[in-house]
Amino acid sequence: MGSHRRSTQPGTGRGARATVLTAAAATAAATLGAATAHAEPHDTPQSAGARVDRLYAEAERATERYNRAGEDVARLRGEVSRAQDRAARGQERINRMREELGSAARAEYRAGGIDPALALLLTSDPDSYL
Repeated sequence: MGSHRRSTQPGTGRGARATVLTAAAATAAATLGAATAHAEPHDTPQSAGARVDRLYAEAERATERYNRAGEDVARLRGEVSRAQDRAARGQERINRMREELGSAARAEYRAGGIDPALALLLTSDPDSYL
């Protein structure tokens, strides 16, 4: 069902990818920027270990958000693809109807008038036509 579709806008995939990567980089920078405090001389190995564990948990949450964003992008791309297919099918239908209407109009023009049955069908007040 892809041969009739319009080509995608150039750079569409790059823009979405760049947005996701920028958001992930900003999250990572904020997380790492806040976590780069120097160890205090009174820090114990246990408190340093707890801080490392907390940072790993934050990194894991950031990774999960990034993965969800990637899944959302994939889902939205599928929706866009389906919408493009529907739009292309609708445009094909419009084009066929336009061709049929053009053929009918050309035939009427060549015949020198409109068919009385068609005129009756198209009139806004059939009683006055009759």
